[in-house]
Amino acid sequence: MIIDTADLKELEEIKLQFLGRSGRLTLTLKEITKVPPERRATVGQLANEVKRAIEETLDDKISILKSQASTQKKQSIDTTSPGIRPNIGHLHPMTQVLSEVIDIFKQIGFQVADGPEIEKDYYNFTVLNMPPGAPSRDTQATLYLDTHDSKAQPGEILLRTQTSNMQVKVMEKIKPPVRVIAPGKVFRVDNVDASHGFEFWQLEGFMVDKNVRMTDLLGTIDYVLKKLMGEQQK
Repeated sequence: MIIDTADLKELEEIKLQFLGRSGRLTLTLKEITKVPPERRATVGQLANEVKRAIEETLDDKISILKSQASTQKKQSIDTTSPGIRPNIGHLHPMTQVLSEVIDIFKQIGFQVADGPEIEKDYYNFTVLNMPPGAPSRDTQATLYLDTHDSKAQPGEILLRTQTSNMQVKVMEKIKPPVRVIAPGKVFRVDNVDASHGFEFWQLEGFMVDKNVRMTDLLGTIDYVLKKLMGEQQK
């Protein structure tokens, strides 16, 4: 019965049936006191041998079945199948909005220009009609880099205050007509609080072509905002 059993639960039932408190062998051992004194030793020895044989057979069979179950479980795992990729988060909301805005501008023929955040005064101010001493520079609250022990002159290198530095860089390399947007980080001196910071994002766009009018600017802004926020926006 034990040898032919292939189920662990069934083996546990057999164990209780013979070796439990109310098991057949347990009850038999309790009846030894009724055996004539001259035969008790022989009967007791035989009963213990039977009990030991049953226990060993059960333990061996249980070990075999557990080993088989473990082997089958290992074999059921396909080690060649791809692993499960854990979720690693998502894009920052600002990154999502920036990507969406860029895609909208691309749909209407704009290219994207990316440039350095550490810039020369020439591209950030001078070439944009803000020469040294111009009052408009004062409104920028610029962060200048320390150029000590370098070839650069004091005040020549700064953290860009606007992405307008890309206007001339683009036009130096591409002849009109051009349609370009320049998104990126810009930096200005400011007291940091809940609504202010020294670092923020800016997206600037410019178009150079013949017969470009103010209505083109207004129409572009209207198109982009409706695409971004919904056609119902006015």
